[in-house]
Amino acid sequence: MTEVFRGSINADLIILGNSRARRHIDPKIVDSVLSVDSYNLGQDATGFRIQKMIYDLYRQHNQKPKYIVHIVGSGTLEEEDGLYERIKFAPYLNDSLVRAITIEIKGFDKLDYYLPYFKYSGFPNEIKAGLASFFGMNGASNEEVYKGFPKTHFDWNNVIFERFKNEFPNGTTLTISDELIEAMDAYIQSCKDEGIEIVLVYPPIYNEAKPYFQNNPQILDILKGLAQKNEIPFLDYSEDSLSYSKENFADHVHMSSKGAEIFTKRLSQDLKNLFKTER
Repeated sequence: MTEVFRGSINADLIILGNSRARRHIDPKIVDSVLSVDSYNLGQDATGFRIQKMIYDLYRQHNQKPKYIVHIVGSGTLEEEDGLYERIKFAPYLNDSLVRAITIEIKGFDKLDYYLPYFKYSGFPNEIKAGLASFFGMNGASNEEVYKGFPKTHFDWNNVIFERFKNEFPNGTTLTISDELIEAMDAYIQSCKDEGIEIVLVYPPIYNEAKPYFQNNPQILDILKGLAQKNEIPFLDYSEDSLSYSKENFADHVHMSSKGAEIFTKRLSQDLKNLFKTER
């Protein structure tokens, strides 16, 4: 968020989406294969409303990208029932767009918008880091990232998958928002009108988890329909061979470090066939 508001990214290619964007697409590989300057703007546990806000903020402070790779999935068209990791938006509540969207999602209390200190209550580490920064010291302890991509090593964690199966023994059906379908349609059209090449990408999920997402085929059809209507590419990896090995996953929906590397290389080659990229 700091880099977005500073206007210091200015990438040729941006990657948007939720954690399956953030943790699956390594800009270093994308850059090497496509000869571009890319940046991963993926935000954990977000649907399209927050993803679009991130894009709009990016455009307000950074130059127009040539390419957008938007990672989509089961939760893309579902309304957020809260603001995940809301603290990262706290410094920017005076921004009109951040204020409007976070009020809509009810991510902060009313006092947070009018009494600046209140928005940090319950976040002692952030308060300490902010004070240290104010006095010229490095008080932050962020995870290591490269162009938005976390460098943490991820391997299969069976506990997460078992917890998911126990919570949803009969599977889960995600809500589809007609309003978000319309908003995504308008977003794609606006990108095309500006001459931005945009592609929607559905990454692999672990094969054994697929039956638990009961209306996933319907969601996939809607997303494909949006791409078809707007005549943009849709890269569907839902049945990719990567889905059939635990080695490629950290849990039922997130890829392992090994899987993310393989997937980024595969995706980058496919994008190279779609985009004519030159520095």
